[in-house]
Amino acid sequence: MHKAFPLPVIEFPLPEEVPTASEESSHCQKKREAAAVKIALLLKSRRNCQLMKTKIRIFQ
Repeated sequence: MHKAFPLPVIEFPLPEEVPTASEESSHCQKKREAAAVKIALLLKSRRNCQLMKTKIRIFQ
């Protein structure tokens, strides 16, 4: 009798383990929104610093 070589088993993730397209885009959207919030806060902080420098110059 001929003995066959064992074939490698390829396991595929179950559907609930694979993120859907809407979940993927949701994750990307959350990251993009978080980055936008950080940028807005940095710009606001920068404007406040510039405003404070201007006020200090006026009072000197």
